[in-house]
Amino acid sequence: MFELDKAPLLNGKIEVLSGFAFPSSGFNQLDGLPLIRIRDLGGSTTEVRFRGAYDPAYRVSKGDLLVAMDGDFEVHRW
Repeated sequence: MFELDKAPLLNGKIEVLSGFAFPSSGFNQLDGLPLIRIRDLGGSTTEVRFRGAYDPAYRVSKGDLLVAMDGDFEVHRW
């Protein structure tokens, strides 16, 4: 049984970001950075690329955890 008072503290150990609203005008399939969408989380590749301005805080690194919260709560290591 999970005991809340014995749970590890994560303060300062993780960074949580909400999704970024990439403008669809920058979507394509050939040029730019790979864009991870919720539908891509079950695999290891993405079909869409993005060319345009974005906040670099949203760049995903190997081993990052991505959480999909679009009705189902899913966690995927990218």
